[in-house]
Amino acid sequence: MHPNERLLREEYRARAHRDDRALADVFADDIVWHVPGKSAIAGDYRGRDQVMEYVRRRRALADDTFEVTVEDVLANDQHGFVIATGSAIRHGKRRTWRAHGLYRLERGSIAECWDSQRINRPSTTSGADPLIEPLDRRFRWEATSIRWPSDMKCQRPG
Repeated sequence: MHPNERLLREEYRARAHRDDRALADVFADDIVWHVPGKSAIAGDYRGRDQVMEYVRRRRALADDTFEVTVEDVLANDQHGFVIATGSAIRHGKRRTWRAHGLYRLERGSIAECWDSQRINRPSTTSGADPLIEPLDRRFRWEATSIRWPSDMKCQRPG
């Protein structure tokens, strides 16, 4: 297993066990976390303290029922991509969705994440974040795209 795959799996393990100390340890001091959209948790979070506050706020909004199951992790020396399924209970109803995270990795730490948690949400009719949707219905979901790092090179095989 590539060391950065191990790093990303550790991030999700720490989240699942609500181990904030272990979670903070995988983040670079100057980490940047991007959450697209217009929900109560959308925005750019800079630095370990702000990112950890985002994690705690998201957990609190889900009444501590937020769960993530990792389905696949792809990683190399500079980048990682995680495909996962998330769920939470809001107002007595379990909501599930697909989540994807694109990561920039540096020196054994997560330096940046582009969260695309609004992709493919079959359990909601409006397409809004299923966790935040009951909190703020005045915004309708707008398709957002991941802003890929400018230095990421993609090539087709063959």
